Amino acid sequence: MATALVQAKIDADVKEKAEKVIKHYGLDTSTAVRMFLTKIANTNEIPIKLTEEDELGSLTEDERHNMRVLGIRTVAGYRRFEADMEEAEREFAEGKYRSYKTVDEAFADVLGADWNA
Repeated sequence: MATALVQAKIDADVKEKAEKVIKHYGLDTSTAVRMFLTKIANTNEIPIKLTEEDELGSLTEDERHNMRVLGIRTVAGYRRFEADMEEAEREFAEGKYRSYKTVDEAFADVLGADWNA
């Protein structure tokens, strides 16, 4: 198995406090970080409970407004919505969608010229 080096900058006081807890459990910092990253990799989740307030703090005021208007309740849901919209806009720019002037024109294209016979 190939290994990779992970480096992170963190406040010295936070590191010191965290290392006291880590050592209390008989671990070293490298092992604790490996456990944390392995848990994320195995579960596809971050093993820390984030409150909705924490998540909402990562949004701009416009994004929070958009969530309210769209009725989206979670930041993850809003991020999925944004990604879906970006994909649709890209596909439209690539010509993957057609536009129609009337419903009859769309139905004729999809269902055939004699759809309304």
